[in-house]
Amino acid sequence: MLIEYLKKRIWPYKDKKKPIHILRQQRLVRIAMSSIIVYSGYAKRLREQAILKDKIPPWRIINYPHIINPEDSPIPIRFDNYVRPETFEKNLKFLKNHFDIIPLPRLLKAIHNGERIKTDAISITFDHCWADAYASAFPLLKAYKIPATFFISSAYPNTYNLTWQDTLRVALFILKNSQIPFPELSALGQEFNEWIEEITEDFSISENVIELLIDFLTTEAPEIRLKCVMDILAHVQVMGEMPEFSMYANWDEIREMSNHELISIGTHGHGHKNLKELSREELIEDMQLGLKHLRDNKIETIQALSLPGGMFNNQLQIQLSEMNLRFALGNVVGFDIDPSKHGTIILERVNIDEACASSHSILTLRILSVPIPTQRYIRK
Repeated sequence: MLIEYLKKRIWPYKDKKKPIHILRQQRLVRIAMSSIIVYSGYAKRLREQAILKDKIPPWRIINYPHIINPEDSPIPIRFDNYVRPETFEKNLKFLKNHFDIIPLPRLLKAIHNGERIKTDAISITFDHCWADAYASAFPLLKAYKIPATFFISSAYPNTYNLTWQDTLRVALFILKNSQIPFPELSALGQEFNEWIEEITEDFSISENVIELLIDFLTTEAPEIRLKCVMDILAHVQVMGEMPEFSMYANWDEIREMSNHELISIGTHGHGHKNLKELSREELIEDMQLGLKHLRDNKIETIQALSLPGGMFNNQLQIQLSEMNLRFALGNVVGFDIDPSKHGTIILERVNIDEACASSHSILTLRILSVPIPTQRYIRK
């Protein structure tokens, strides 16, 4: 399984970085093509046809990541997991002028009641409630009077806890900065170590390889994932203790946000676990813990769950339905909002990052779910 996975994913990591002029050319082509598609009205026509065929919903839920300059972050942030504050502010101005931004609770109520929803309606969400959500996103949302919903993983506020992904990033970057080779991971076997040797120089650690490893471990069994994380942490602890980072808004800040008329709060579970991997009892415990921490901190929540990692399957949907959860937000293609069929309705979100947020035309196409046909126009 490992080799098959790596063969599919190896090409972006095996090659050297593309020259900067090629990257700039590709970026300019994307902006030019997206501008033509948007401002010619072609994107709108494609979207209307897709809505008529029930391929996409008339409304969109967009999800923002970190609102931070990545160079200011105390831990490494992957390229698709941040939007710069100045870009976010420009987005808010643009979205306010070109879309009908409505609170997520109102959108969910309209969907539940079968009400007609405008085709330009969008709702804005954030996961985790990072410290930068409170420091950067919240003030801008208030300034522009734009509603948003923040989904909270309750194991993280007021702690130094990190997700396993961020723990792995920090540990491997410590090894990288100390010029220590990529450690052997016995849980993945000899073929993984041979692959590392093939695509790196002297087992050197790179950001691309770190992200590829994280992506792969996401698909692996929890016990293999944990063994790999512990093996890597053991190498770091030889040099001293892992540094501590407070990456999340604290409960006082989250409570302040929740008391504002523009802000609503939802649950992101407790430990940011892949809910598909949990037994029914573990799922109930994680959900109850998440809601209990919110209640204990006097924070009201909406009837919706943001699925950690956006991951779900039919079994998880059935289990959430048995818990009388009305909505869950995740990575789903297409939509079916008939609760009589599914109980819990899984709603798709559009993930925004700096690459698309920094161009209004690309952002528009991302929200409208219209692809940018640029590949054929870019010389290899």
